[in-house]
Amino acid sequence: MHGPEGAYWAGLQTCGSIHACPVCSAIIRTRRALMIEASARLWLSLGGRLLFLTLTTSHDRREALTDLYGPITAAWRSLQAHRWWREQSIFGFWRSTEITYGYSGWHPHLHVLLFVEGDWDLAEAGREIGGRWRLAAQRSGLSSPSLTRGARLQPVTATAGAADELARYLSKVLDDQGDGWGVGAELARADAKRSGMSLSGLRRGAKGLSPMDLLESAADGEALAVRRWHEYEQATKGRRAVEASRSVNRLCRDNGIQDKTDEELAVEQQDGDLVLTLSGAMYRAIALAGYAAEVLNVEETDGPVAALGFVQALLRVVAP
Repeated sequence: MHGPEGAYWAGLQTCGSIHACPVCSAIIRTRRALMIEASARLWLSLGGRLLFLTLTTSHDRREALTDLYGPITAAWRSLQAHRWWREQSIFGFWRSTEITYGYSGWHPHLHVLLFVEGDWDLAEAGREIGGRWRLAAQRSGLSSPSLTRGARLQPVTATAGAADELARYLSKVLDDQGDGWGVGAELARADAKRSGMSLSGLRRGAKGLSPMDLLESAADGEALAVRRWHEYEQATKGRRAVEASRSVNRLCRDNGIQDKTDEELAVEQQDGDLVLTLSGAMYRAIALAGYAAEVLNVEETDGPVAALGFVQALLRVVAP
């Protein structure tokens, strides 16, 4: 198929995993980003304000991801349930759970785009959230986060461009190299990009590896990376990586911004024209040989006739 954003494969079976599937993850996160972008623009147009909150905890390499993921989610729920939080002029939020693996082990953390009303004293609010986040983390069985770095609250410039960049940051595609996805100096974080490192090359002080970095190391035959990847798959199965509060979902729904499940987003077809049809066996042969993306590149660059010729040449070599 060829659509407004270029060539793409259609009619393929999808798993709908935002965490573990490089293909579905890219599709789901990109489409979630469009929803976040639309809702952020809408909120700004209504006179609202956006704040960016990052929540982290302490951890070490002895802790399994399953022992961190559940508690950090529980700590987030505890933070929202506190009376102080409920008394603030917080309309709602988008929340993204991000996981990296570094020298000190697994590092799950939360990025939250807050939809707020009125004026905020960011310094005071940041201190309040930091103290309450520390207590919530402790009660959930996590190591005490730093009072200064456990919670970071930042303003978002009220422009459409800032909203666009935040949407992409919260819902960033994990296999992206980072080009064009920066959010500006005040919001940029090192984990917005692939590290470019293998697990065996990880050293103290180095940037953490994304899950797709781990998968690449596993594909290269690193035994530890294989174990860590399986651990990641099991810990994230059935969990949502990006979600909105009920109030923001309602805002989206009332204004024609349709929410869908990860599975629905993965199978959703873009607008486009059919330019080439392959049988399942043909596609499998090309994909297993690692040329599925190259076929799309040829179609985008040289057109459908060239893509057909390229496919025919490939099949003479790779077809069973």
